[in-house]
Amino acid sequence: IKAKIIRDDEVYFIGFARPDFDYSKIQRFQPIQLELVNATYITSFYEIESAIAYKDTTLGAIVSNLLERAEITGQDTSFLDEPIVFDIIEEKTTVKDALSQILFEYGYFWDFDKNGEFTVQKIYNENVTPSAILDGTNILEKVQVSKKEQEFDRVEVDYEHYEKFEDILLFQDNTGKKGGGSRGCFINLTYGKYLGQIEGETSYDITYDSDKGEVIWVDNASLSIVSSNKDKLQTTFINKNTKANLSIYNPDTYVIYIALLEVWGTAYIKTIESATIKVGQDGKNK
Repeated sequence: IKAKIIRDDEVYFIGFARPDFDYSKIQRFQPIQLELVNATYITSFYEIESAIAYKDTTLGAIVSNLLERAEITGQDTSFLDEPIVFDIIEEKTTVKDALSQILFEYGYFWDFDKNGEFTVQKIYNENVTPSAILDGTNILEKVQVSKKEQEFDRVEVDYEHYEKFEDILLFQDNTGKKGGGSRGCFINLTYGKYLGQIEGETSYDITYDSDKGEVIWVDNASLSIVSSNKDKLQTTFINKNTKANLSIYNPDTYVIYIALLEVWGTAYIKTIESATIKVGQDGKNK
């Protein structure tokens, strides 16, 4: 419930009634008590149902989309114009955590002001104006600064690296494969049957995989089939970003032999999970 506090025609606060409240009235003009919270609190109740990939966009566009997922609309985020090539928000992440994570990466913390407007502040103030200058004539006793040199023999940096690959193999069925070579299968699909049929089910899921690393997100995937009568097969392929749903049906009156069943597409791959950089005391890499 969106609410505001007004006194003498001046708006003091715009926010929401806390979702949990309880009151009773026995008189018409008896006042009730509600606790109001700003929209930051509301964002903690909304979860990302399935992973989201943002590509070739801006920080402001991502923030706006996340706010809308918490049913907070009409916010100006265009001032956050940092370009983002690729970022992914994992499923089950709350909108509040997603906003905090991505804004922190760019040096911001966020909130809503008393007017209910989205606002950010830099974590580190880039333009600091000194409140006083100590020049030796205005010091009561002394200013003492102590700094101890820190010794170390290495610095460890852990990070994830995503790389985009086009037209790569993401799935390969090797069922019944015979002979040499790394590709191919040998599947007999009986007439009137679905491939991989479980009683009552007409499709099944496959999980993408790649020898280049962990598959994070897939775009523009397509199914490739070689069979004894491909034109007769009824196929449905649904890309689900890290997996796919397949439905392959033989409507004919004879067996169809499938010799190749693969999925190819454009994928974002996690090629580096972590790395350690060892730096000596002389500042050179070891």
